[in-house]
Amino acid sequence: SCVKYSIVDILSEELKVDLVDILQQVSKRGFMINISDAAMFRFTHDKIEQAAYELMSEQQRREYHIRFGLALFANKLSNRTGNDELFFAAINQTNSGGPTAVYKPGKKSII
Repeated sequence: SCVKYSIVDILSEELKVDLVDILQQVSKRGFMINISDAAMFRFTHDKIEQAAYELMSEQQRREYHIRFGLALFANKLSNRTGNDELFFAAINQTNSGGPTAVYKPGKKSII
């Protein structure tokens, strides 16, 4: 799996976290590759990606997907760019979160 610099920049801005610096540090440790020619980061191996993903609970993963998807949507809506790639990245993240990311079992409504 990979993520383009443009997406990382948007998420960094929207979430107020320096994700580029974090991903560069992860790359220096050998877990990711910074492919500057293609302007993207990717995991060095799918097993590393899987292990990183499994460090979080399912609920935590879903919440992050929703958070990232909404941040990308917010950027897309505020900039009104014709960037379909950004739109589909936002949809993918939101769909990965699924309805259980915003549903509280003890309550009768969706947040």
